[in-house]
Amino acid sequence: MSRKSTPTTKRIGPDFAGSALLLTLWCVGILSLSIFVVVRLVEYDLDDERFESMRVEAREMALTGIALGLHPDIDRGDPLLRQTLGENRTLVVSVESENARLNINQALEQPSSPILKAILTRWELPDRDIGSIVDSLYDWVDQDDLRSLNGAEVEDLQDQSRYSIPQNRPFIAVSEMERVRGMDQVAAQVPQWRKYFSVFSGDKFDIHDVSLDWLVAAGRLPEPVAAQWIEARTGADKLAGTMDDLRLSNIAELRSLLGIGETQLAALQELFDVNADPLRITSLATIGDVSYAISVVTTKSEAGEPPQFMSWEEE
Repeated sequence: MSRKSTPTTKRIGPDFAGSALLLTLWCVGILSLSIFVVVRLVEYDLDDERFESMRVEAREMALTGIALGLHPDIDRGDPLLRQTLGENRTLVVSVESENARLNINQALEQPSSPILKAILTRWELPDRDIGSIVDSLYDWVDQDDLRSLNGAEVEDLQDQSRYSIPQNRPFIAVSEMERVRGMDQVAAQVPQWRKYFSVFSGDKFDIHDVSLDWLVAAGRLPEPVAAQWIEARTGADKLAGTMDDLRLSNIAELRSLLGIGETQLAALQELFDVNADPLRITSLATIGDVSYAISVVTTKSEAGEPPQFMSWEEE
């Protein structure tokens, strides 16, 4: 008589069951993390697309601002140059004379360049460094390889990669000044130094837009008198770039306005004028937290004539 075998049930031990549970939780965690990563990547893509779309729109607005600034029938301070265009959209256009800035190439026509030394002194650069900075700028543009007393030529800079080798030609952009030896010291002292220089301005400053620093350094005006003029030229609302800004017909009018003497007036007439051309037009468009700026240097367009652009920068 045969004996039936009784089936046996193999029981899973507690260690195996716990491992399976941990594996399941691990898989769920990986899946959740993967879903989270995918969602974030999609959000990033959408954010990038939204940002680029807003930048394109902001650029179009900024271009409109440049067109407004160039229009022969729109004067400085016209309300059209400051607009709110719907929710979270603004357009601000400034029009000022490029002659508010010093033409660096003209300043370096004299090796000693007293006007450069004056502004560096005004900015409180150490006396021992001022001569080196001015001479290094001069050596960068002069036509030879002879080092000035405190300057720097090729042999002095070959092992100093942070500085630019002299090109023996005029600067074609203010940005080229950045890597001349010593200009890093200027940048550390005055981060906005670029706004004081140009390669397009004329031989005289425009008295209507020039900064207080140039009035003191180049015009040799006492600082309180220079500040008095800057306040006066902004008109009754004390805001620059508005319709009530004071405009002079000639520099001699400053004598009665500021109560200055003949000597000070003569010093101003030597380096200052009322000529605004060429113009720097800056258009800043903002949509939410996205901004786009276009800055151009140009001659003011006359009716029926296209403007002549000297510089065009976007950021």
